[in-house]
Amino acid sequence: MGQQNGFAHPIVLMLLPTSFVFFIGFIVVELRVDQPMINLDLFQNPLLCVNLLTGFITFVALGGIFILIPFYLKVILGFKPIIIGLLMSVIPIMMGIFSPISGALSDHFGSRPMTLLGLIVLFFGYITASTLNAQTDGLGFMIRILGIGIGTGIFLSPNNSAIMGAGPKNQLGIVSGLMAISRTLGQTAGISIIGTLWVIRIRSLTGNWELNDVTKAPVSAQIQALQFIFIVVATMIFIGFCFSISGYILERKMKYNFKQITSY
Repeated sequence: MGQQNGFAHPIVLMLLPTSFVFFIGFIVVELRVDQPMINLDLFQNPLLCVNLLTGFITFVALGGIFILIPFYLKVILGFKPIIIGLLMSVIPIMMGIFSPISGALSDHFGSRPMTLLGLIVLFFGYITASTLNAQTDGLGFMIRILGIGIGTGIFLSPNNSAIMGAGPKNQLGIVSGLMAISRTLGQTAGISIIGTLWVIRIRSLTGNWELNDVTKAPVSAQIQALQFIFIVVATMIFIGFCFSISGYILERKMKYNFKQITSY
């Protein structure tokens, strides 16, 4: 509604604080009931929070670019839907190839080094994708997005393992549910947040804030907006990398404290 009617529209202005009030109400209820939908006490575990937050950021990025790429391939490059589907399949194919490899390597080197490696590859993957333009062909597109699929594949398995490993043994089912929530909520948030940023960027570049169908905007504006989004997403991944580094430091401290305790 914000994209269609403007974010200063009375209904939009009313819904935003209303959603915040209901969110606070949800937390209050969850803290008081005997069987909460989400055990909020789990969020007192900083390592679990870091792992969940990093996964959430990754899926925000992935969900956002998956909603924009078809517009780029169809409207700007003019590919047919069947070709668009084949070109976009590069990302899940790379994920399918590298996820089991990453999972096996994490058994030998630990989850944290592999998640960090995945985030580094993802960061450069999104930076590379920011060079997409109106002259890019199908092969060029696939080469540019390879890093996104590879990085996501490297990241996911060890991060999922790290999430499960950070949770209490008697609440692994709840932790698994939180992992699913972070994935689904991240993709949903990515579609709405990244999509909104894309529309705002196109409108600002064209100077036409009343433009409803942004796919009718000049190609140059759409390309610049898409490149801007990839840079924004790369920045998000970098923030996720910083969180993961803090998780690594926290793990080291926990292992050191554990050794100190067991040595007495």
